Amino acid sequence: MRIIIIMLIAFVFVLCAQDTTKVKIQNNLDEIQKIEIISGDTVKTIEKKIIINGKDHHGKGYSYGGYGGFMAGFNTLDLSKLNKSLKDHGYKEFDETLFTTGGGGCGIFRNFIIGGEGHGNIPMSRSGSNDSTDAQIKYESSLTYEYGMFTLGYIFYKNNSIFSYVSGGFGGSTIEMHIIEDIPVEFGDLLDNPKREFILKKETYLLDLSLGANYKIGKGGYFLIGFKGGYVFDFTNEDNFNNILDCPDLGLSGPYIKLFIGGGGGIL
Repeated sequence: MRIIIIMLIAFVFVLCAQDTTKVKIQNNLDEIQKIEIISGDTVKTIEKKIIINGKDHHGKGYSYGGYGGFMAGFNTLDLSKLNKSLKDHGYKEFDETLFTTGGGGCGIFRNFIIGGEGHGNIPMSRSGSNDSTDAQIKYESSLTYEYGMFTLGYIFYKNNSIFSYVSGGFGGSTIEMHIIEDIPVEFGDLLDNPKREFILKKETYLLDLSLGANYKIGKGGYFLIGFKGGYVFDFTNEDNFNNILDCPDLGLSGPYIKLFIGGGGGIL
């Protein structure tokens, strides 16, 4: 639910940014008009630039508008202590590199970017028999991870084909591990003894630093494809494991890389 709310807010940023595009185009043209022209100079205007004595002059090239789209990639977590505990008790371990999908959107004003994004992994599932005790228990286990961020960034380079940006974000994440006994049981017995599932849950706050670039196709309205890479920092001091004591640490800090596919409008 947290991811959905953040993505809806990000979509609103994109819509609001599109409404002001025409005004921002005029602002860029006003920058061009401030160029000092000496008497006798030859002057031509072509679309959004002025040619003085054969030399092109542009405005400051600020970006305005917005964009949004789909993202997919990989996040790396530190699950070494959790995996050691699982292995010691006869359970299968989880991969520390998670394939995640999600999306986001943003508005752009004078090269500054404000928006949001959300991501989550396709649940990793394991099954087998817990052979650490005399009574082997068939089980199924799963691990899910999701997080959402509000983001603020800046476009530091652009040309006719690409734009590059740096970005920082603040948000929250949830990671859950479920272990369920995979054995038939009667409903009455389940009510008498409902301890068939074990849930380990951690909620934390995250900081994000990233660098990205998008390739744009079109004019005014764009198709975008690009990448974003960075590092997520888990700065929560205490783990919250829903009243389960002596749990192994879950390290949610780590690098990530994302592919972005989407669209946008304005001056990018």
